[in-house]
Amino acid sequence: MPTYNRKNIVMQAIRSVLDQTWINWHLYVVDDFSEDGTYEYLKTQISDPRISLFKSKHKGVCGARNTAIAHLKNEDYVAYLDSDNTWNSEYLELMLCRMLETNTCCCYGALRRFRREKDGSAKTIDFVYLPYDVCRLREFNFIDMNVFMHRSSVFKEIGMFDTSIHRMVDWELILRCAERYSFSRLPYVGCNYDHSDDASRITQLSYTYYYINVVRNKHWLDWKFLLKKAGKLNSQLVTVIVYFSRKDSPACLRNCLVSLKNASLYGHSKYTNEVILVDDSCNKDGNSLVSELYKDSLIDKYLINKNECKFPLSCNRAFDLTDGSFVVYLDSHSCVSVDWLDALVDPLKKHNKIFGTTAKILNTAGSIKSIGCQFDSVSGFPYDVFNDLPDNFSASSLFSLLPSVNSYCCAFRTKDVIEKNGLYCIYESALAVVDLCLQLTAGKPGFAYIPSSSVTFQTDEQQQNSSMNDLKAFGERWCDRKISYAERDFFARRNLTKFVALRKKVCSVTFKKYTTTSCANRFVDYLVPVYDFSKLGDYGCTNVTSNSKADPFNIGVRQKDESVTTVILTYNHELYISQTIESALMQNYDKEHKILISDDMSTDNTRKIIKYYADKYSNIITDISNGVNKGFSENRARSFCEVDHSLCFVI
Repeated sequence: MPTYNRKNIVMQAIRSVLDQTWINWHLYVVDDFSEDGTYEYLKTQISDPRISLFKSKHKGVCGARNTAIAHLKNEDYVAYLDSDNTWNSEYLELMLCRMLETNTCCCYGALRRFRREKDGSAKTIDFVYLPYDVCRLREFNFIDMNVFMHRSSVFKEIGMFDTSIHRMVDWELILRCAERYSFSRLPYVGCNYDHSDDASRITQLSYTYYYINVVRNKHWLDWKFLLKKAGKLNSQLVTVIVYFSRKDSPACLRNCLVSLKNASLYGHSKYTNEVILVDDSCNKDGNSLVSELYKDSLIDKYLINKNECKFPLSCNRAFDLTDGSFVVYLDSHSCVSVDWLDALVDPLKKHNKIFGTTAKILNTAGSIKSIGCQFDSVSGFPYDVFNDLPDNFSASSLFSLLPSVNSYCCAFRTKDVIEKNGLYCIYESALAVVDLCLQLTAGKPGFAYIPSSSVTFQTDEQQQNSSMNDLKAFGERWCDRKISYAERDFFARRNLTKFVALRKKVCSVTFKKYTTTSCANRFVDYLVPVYDFSKLGDYGCTNVTSNSKADPFNIGVRQKDESVTTVILTYNHELYISQTIESALMQNYDKEHKILISDDMSTDNTRKIIKYYADKYSNIITDISNGVNKGFSENRARSFCEVDHSLCFVI
């Protein structure tokens, strides 16, 4: 019996055990580090020698139950009761009789769910009890842990509760039992389950629905078998997974698949590709669409989900059909260029320090949608790099390494994905791809942006943002980590000697008030400078020469003629703008240094101060202020287009 902050009601659950007609039992109560004095209260109330009380650090329901399991003595059977529920008095006796009668290892009964009304009465909501069907059990759980009993010997074979899962833990253990043992059922209401909302419930502190797919991913796919299979996959075959949901456009999907077909027919790729369509639309129209696409030879294989599984689990299911050594996740709104594939796959095949590649994603208007993802230095959440910048933006034409790919078109080695058990299914959106990147490299820039591989996103409409549950899950998993300089500011430091960054660099550096002397020199030394690009022609880097014959992913030495532009973005900063400009002017940098100041139509005296400095230092400072207020993003993007030098700092 795990309990947490249940001082007022835990004794009701304990009394229901004391009232059992079967008297040969032992109750293990584990307090999960309650803050309301539950443990101290129980010490004063418990006197029966058949009850043992333990206190654990706040580990959640799995940790609390595992604490009790670790202290089991010689008991033959194990049953479970939560501290806010109660057993009916004949429950243990009837369950034992049923298990002995049927000679089964596991048994379950019926459960009554009720809600407490304001007057204190208990109103029945429903009963949980269905005939046993292992296939249906794999789809959803219909066995409650409070009416589940099994032999204690099962722990030796299947282990205890999985502490990596925070919800649906009962279902996960029951599924492990169902994979090995026989089940019987008892048509008896053995437990009364209090379904009242209560924030103090141990399992109430995490969201429920999204862990269903985490459990499904663990039990629907045999990842150990897939890992063995990964060593025998076709090294010249690329699997392209296209996910289609009820929110996606059928017309865009067809255009996407037609572009893949054209690339296969008219491109000059040394790789062949198989297209797997995963239909998660769960409607008849979607099924007929899939049949039509298959008939037209636009897809090679397909999966149709009976129930909505969301993006990560749907894509993971495709690995049962995968025969390629490389896998590409392609958004159904994307259209690929004719020669898109080789440039994405070659780096993965040649360099084991590159874990994934991503293409240049363009909007229909021709501007950049994304070249990959960076992580915000404050929140830790990802954002698209070069979003809304023009396609001819100079830095977008150069090969670089980033801490994460974008989710619109990205490639991985199949084995690398399988080793992580696929995309993490707590998410419902493509944020799972970013999560996978962090699992593979812990945020280090090991993902290559390939400018020569371009993909056009067919709609200019803003895609639906990640749900609050997705953001919450990502925040809990990753946002408490320390964001590295390489992650948040686009480049690796000198000690990350195996990674390559952009040759033309746009480095965002945030200062609270002003910078320090020699700041430019200091940050130039931290950037990954010049390297041998002689072998990077296949990756889209042209007109770059080097005398070095070393591997292109080794770092060289910074060129001596590196010119620098400092961009100052401002709006209503009359109190600070002078200090910021002065700090930029005082930089002790031995090469050419220009300063561009872009004011976003300030309403205070900021613009007058800028004009004063621009007139005084006309050979260094250029005023490129806006005539109208454009907002930070557009002001920044416009300022980048004014930069002529190969290195840029933004203040």
